[in-house]
Amino acid sequence: GPWAKDVADHLARLFSRQWLKKTEFQAALISPRFTVPEIQAACKSEAGGIRKVAQILLAVSNAVSINIPQDIMTQLHNLTANH
Repeated sequence: GPWAKDVADHLARLFSRQWLKKTEFQAALISPRFTVPEIQAACKSEAGGIRKVAQILLAVSNAVSINIPQDIMTQLHNLTANH
């Protein structure tokens, strides 16, 4: 619908804010020396909407011990490449 972009932009801002906060607690993240700068860069990226959300999720996927199915990872990569 017409408000989908607004919702996606709001989600991007929310994800950015939350994950920037989480990078302050580096001990909770896997390989923080590498993953924290990656997460921070994604959060501060000029991208917007669903593309930014996908960038953040991809960066976060390297820092947490949650196994993300390959098809979801592929979809996230496609979102960052096609917009």
